[in-house]
Amino acid sequence: MPASVRLLQKLQETWGDEVTQDFVTWVSEAQSVNRAELRELADLYFARFGDRLDERIAVLEERIAAAEARWQAALARLEGRLDAGLAGLRADVAVQMRDQMKGERQRFGAELEKILTPEQVAAYRALERLRSEAPGGRMMMRNGGMMQRGAGRGFWQERRGFEPPPPLDDGD
Repeated sequence: MPASVRLLQKLQETWGDEVTQDFVTWVSEAQSVNRAELRELADLYFARFGDRLDERIAVLEERIAAAEARWQAALARLEGRLDAGLAGLRADVAVQMRDQMKGERQRFGAELEKILTPEQVAAYRALERLRSEAPGGRMMMRNGGMMQRGAGRGFWQERRGFEPPPPLDDGD
């Protein structure tokens, strides 16, 4: 901090010009030395602070990584439980649908027997028998031949040579 004009005048009156000038020079040099030392000290403190901050950041990163690993493990367990539950649910739904379709097919067959001729009933039963023998239990008719879906193959293969059963004798 520079000396005030009043202080300099008082010093000049008391000590003289030469001593006052030496005193002012000495104070200025001391200030510059103190500033340099203070700057060095501040740099040292800042470096120590930076080192401590880096250490704490590393500890926090480790804690975050551990927490993330725990969350991932928990999510994997939850996903496994959900997959198992969904697999069981799918199996239950498949069984219910199969049973319902079987019942519907039986009711449909009974209704058809009421309105169809015996030959048509026999043809329907033959188709049902072929359907039940088909892999995956699915089939369809196309271009006069029977198409059967291959189990797990995802495509239809044609069964040639399908002949409807012979007509039933009415006993006439």
